[in-house]
Amino acid sequence: YPVLLFALISCLLSVKTIVLFGTLMILGHSFALGLEVLAITVIVFILVFILFLRFDEKDSLALILTPFGIILGVPCFIPICFGLKGKTSSAVSVACGSIIYSYVQILVDKAPILQNTETEDMLLNLQILIDGILQNKQMLLSALILAIVVIVVNVIRRLPVDYSWHVAIGVGALVYLVASLLGGMYLDTNIRIGAVIIGTLISTVLALGVELLMFNVDYSRTERMEFEDDDYYYYVKAVPKVSISEAKREIKTITSETDIEKTDVEKAEAVEEGIIEDVKEDVKEDIKEEDIEHVDIEESDVEEIDMMPVEVIPDVAKKLEDSLNDL
Repeated sequence: YPVLLFALISCLLSVKTIVLFGTLMILGHSFALGLEVLAITVIVFILVFILFLRFDEKDSLALILTPFGIILGVPCFIPICFGLKGKTSSAVSVACGSIIYSYVQILVDKAPILQNTETEDMLLNLQILIDGILQNKQMLLSALILAIVVIVVNVIRRLPVDYSWHVAIGVGALVYLVASLLGGMYLDTNIRIGAVIIGTLISTVLALGVELLMFNVDYSRTERMEFEDDDYYYYVKAVPKVSISEAKREIKTITSETDIEKTDVEKAEAVEEGIIEDVKEDVKEDIKEEDIEHVDIEESDVEEIDMMPVEVIPDVAKKLEDSLNDL
């Protein structure tokens, strides 16, 4: 219930307030283990926040999400994401988040021993807690590796090359994998090789999904432009975003055979009327005299009329004769 209540309250708080609220909760749990534990916890948080050079919204989010990534078994996913969209200074926030997670794990492991709050045992509890921190080589190794991953990914992502985000994700995951394995063997720490490899692969896939949502571009349509003004020369590389063109819709009208026959008849009647009008215009152009006493029809006109198909233009001769009489 306390964890669920904290999650619900955090939904209503800002990122900075969540960091403060989480710090107070850790201090409260430390106080429950003893005053000496609370004192060590305060010192650790002071050192962490001194290291936490720049405390803005994005860095605060890295501080919160890094422990969750480690708990879920994808420790390099959060550093890769903040290397892609954050700044180089995000490495400090990621490292601090890793240190806080490791310190809380030390408290959880030593809690059965530290719960003894007798006055004569306080010095012993302090010694146990300090030894647990100093002898935990994995804490410093993890913080250092995650910080390096953020820096490497951020530097490669800024390079002016195609597919820089993909390269940054691949190199960052490879750096984490190699550094974790070599560092674990060199420091002789208890490291699970299979879990590290699987976690790195899952982190890479998740990071590629984030890249698809945040930076989906089409490098095949890259354009390079050069221009200048009075003070500078400009060399610009423009990479368009991936766009999906709208499909062209063609509407086809399906009619019955009766409708098709009616349409053909209407077209034939329209052609007939058009030809009749053309003949009338030709005849009127041949009439040039103002006082018309008679009308002479050339043989070519007669032949043209005779050659017209009867089935297309019925009664054309009769209509033409009526037209000439009217004139």
